Amino acid sequence: MEKITSELIQKVKQVPIENFLPSRFKVSNGKKFYLCPLPGHQEKKPSFVLYPSNTYKCYGCLRVGDSIQFILDLMGWDKHNKEEFIEAVNYLKKYI
Repeated sequence: MEKITSELIQKVKQVPIENFLPSRFKVSNGKKFYLCPLPGHQEKKPSFVLYPSNTYKCYGCLRVGDSIQFILDLMGWDKHNKEEFIEAVNYLKKYI
């Protein structure tokens, strides 16, 4: 298993979130950001926003983060759990 370095973490944080969104996310391209409804939310308008800074915010549940946090949230994982954090980083490595 490859060692998780701070350089690797910075590289996977640069992976555009829209590159690995599951197909259940119906993303519409805005002028400066992407919008989509978050699966599991009972909303009439999209509340999940992907920003050019490669961060996201869900205005429905108020979750925010980068690509690593997005995977952790999507999988229901905890960023303070070392094994789950490593799994999220390893998942994102294939998109570098």
